Amino acid sequence: MDLMEYIYDDGGRSLYFKGKARDCVCRSIAIAMGMDYKVIYNHIFSMMGESPRNGVNTRTAKFKKVMESLGFRWVATSGIGSHQAVHLVKGELPEGRLVCSMAGHYTAVVNNQVRDIFDPRMNDMFEFRKVYGYWKLKED
Repeated sequence: MDLMEYIYDDGGRSLYFKGKARDCVCRSIAIAMGMDYKVIYNHIFSMMGESPRNGVNTRTAKFKKVMESLGFRWVATSGIGSHQAVHLVKGELPEGRLVCSMAGHYTAVVNNQVRDIFDPRMNDMFEFRKVYGYWKLKED
């Protein structure tokens, strides 16, 4: 398997915030959409009533409404008992603008390039990290 290219990208967060944050959801949406971080931050805050800087509960109906309001649709890549596995490798994810869900992390993939503040393609045991599903931006 051939890993996708990794590119460092903070989604514009450094223009507004310094230090550590648990904002991978907000950051990955901003990167995937090519939009200003603060615009996405404010949108999430207004719809969910909580700061995206401290993490976002992605398992709620509110979060689903946020993503759908931004033009994303959910695509599951695995399920309970499924032997199917999708990773951040070439050919396993579609072209386009994606926000990928992995264990404890969300990352942006734009046209098969992983864009994040760290390289999430492999775990601490040097295994390919599994993508549980992704939000795909609907394109005209």
